Amino acid sequence: EKNKSGVNKLSEVDDWRAMRDAAALEAAEQHEVEEEGEAVAKSKLAEGTANATSEAVGLPLEEDGSLNMFWIDAYEDSSKAGRIYMFGKVRTGDGKGGSAFSSCCLQVDNVQRQVFILPREKILDGEGDATEHDVDIMDHVFPEFSQIARQKGIKNHKCKKTKRAYMYNFQDTSIPADAEYLKVVYSADYPVFPADLAGRSFSRVLGTSQSCLELFLLKRDLMGPGWVNIKGAQAVSSQLSWCKHELRIADQKNLKAIKINAPESPPLVVMSL
Repeated sequence: EKNKSGVNKLSEVDDWRAMRDAAALEAAEQHEVEEEGEAVAKSKLAEGTANATSEAVGLPLEEDGSLNMFWIDAYEDSSKAGRIYMFGKVRTGDGKGGSAFSSCCLQVDNVQRQVFILPREKILDGEGDATEHDVDIMDHVFPEFSQIARQKGIKNHKCKKTKRAYMYNFQDTSIPADAEYLKVVYSADYPVFPADLAGRSFSRVLGTSQSCLELFLLKRDLMGPGWVNIKGAQAVSSQLSWCKHELRIADQKNLKAIKINAPESPPLVVMSL
């Protein structure tokens, strides 16, 4: 519900301390649930921490058990929240005159959404007018946003205070060039926040329209086709692509761009239509 100023209404009781304590309790309960499920998650997704074997993926690996892949393209599956497919080539052995390569598809799971909450300078009252009280990110923005997240069905999310620079300040001066934000990370299984979301303690939510693919490419510093190093890859039992090899990893942090001493690019065939 919104008031005349277009700002989301909270309870008529202006008890920020109670709301903060409720958010803190929810965070503690969420942490307990995560700890209980950690053992199960590790057993199911052992590829998130363990290195693969040559027999498991059917490919020659590096000395540390990782796999190098020359990626060419990436695709986000809209029907599978948080899943990215990368396409490229992997070395399959030695051939005549050099290394032999084959096509490969890498499935990256559990890519999360990420937004940044811009706090107001002063808390708004129930009618949307500024009060004399300064906004504190953890005491005001965090509990208010957590309450809104629960209302939207987002049960689990992680937050922390961070500093960020906004490069388009010259176009929109309402967003400062440098400011402190509340960074929020949550599963892509949950819905996106509306772009115009605002509250009594925050004025903007940035990053609501960012796709998981865009965030993945930025996070992993993938500026275009090139070599990446993959740890903990496992073969996919039921292939979805036409590639000769199809692998998966459960954590995007197991993939890193090779910036130094990268191998020579594999041979590619280009067809123009």
